[in-house]
Amino acid sequence: MKFYIYCLIDPRDYKVRYVGRTTGRMDHRLAAHVGQAERGKASPLYDWIRSLLPGRPWLACLETCDALVKKHGGGWREASEQIEVKWIKRFRRECLNDLSAEECKRDWINLVNVPTPKVSPLDKRRK
Repeated sequence: MKFYIYCLIDPRDYKVRYVGRTTGRMDHRLAAHVGQAERGKASPLYDWIRSLLPGRPWLACLETCDALVKKHGGGWREASEQIEVKWIKRFRRECLNDLSAEECKRDWINLVNVPTPKVSPLDKRRK
């Protein structure tokens, strides 16, 4: 089975506003997002889609991947989640994904840059 990692782009400013994944046709997934927005589902994503109506967001395929990949040391794991997290990380400053929900995915910690404390040159000389 193939997964498609896709994004929804704002046609007004060309910014990626959402990253998702699906095994189905991406045009059907876009229609589902628009339908949920038209039915009044509450979330920042659907509020944004409603702001575009009667227009629609643009849809782009970011990457395709197999559902499962062989892990180092044996066993199988789902590759699509890691790849989706990688793309959410790339666009996280402007995307409307619920980042608190994304942070529970096991690859989030490994893929998100953790801020490191800045050390001044004076602190380095004192040691």
